[in-house]
Formats: sequence, C-alpha cells, structure tokens
Amino acid sequence: MAMQKFPLLGLLLLLTFVGSPATADGPVCPPSTKLSRASFPEGFLFGTATAAYQQVQYKFP
Repeated sequence: MAMQKFPLLGLLLLLTFVGSPATADGPVCPPSTKLSRASFPEGFLFGTATAAYQQVQYKFP
C-alpha cells in the first residue's frame, strides 16, 4: 500500500514544478552607472582606508 503512494507523490511534484514556472518580470539587478575618477571629489586618494588600517594595526597589535 505504501509503495502505491510514491507514484502519486512524484506526479504531484511534477505538476507543481511544471504548473508554476518561475519567471522574472524585469531585470533582477538595476542597471549600473559608470564609475570613474570624476565621480569622486578632487584630491580624493584611493587606498586611504587600507593605509589607515595598516597604520592603526602598527599602533595596536
């Protein structure tokens, strides 16, 4: 009797996956804007956070 339930379970799973396809209405990620050095204020130094972390690490081991 228990073996007869497995084909029914398989059929229900198949109908669930086929009957409700997952589709996206639009793009998953919004379009990105271009990033350039002009996006940052004048005089901005790249890598300053890394340098600050290294300096703090030397003071507080």
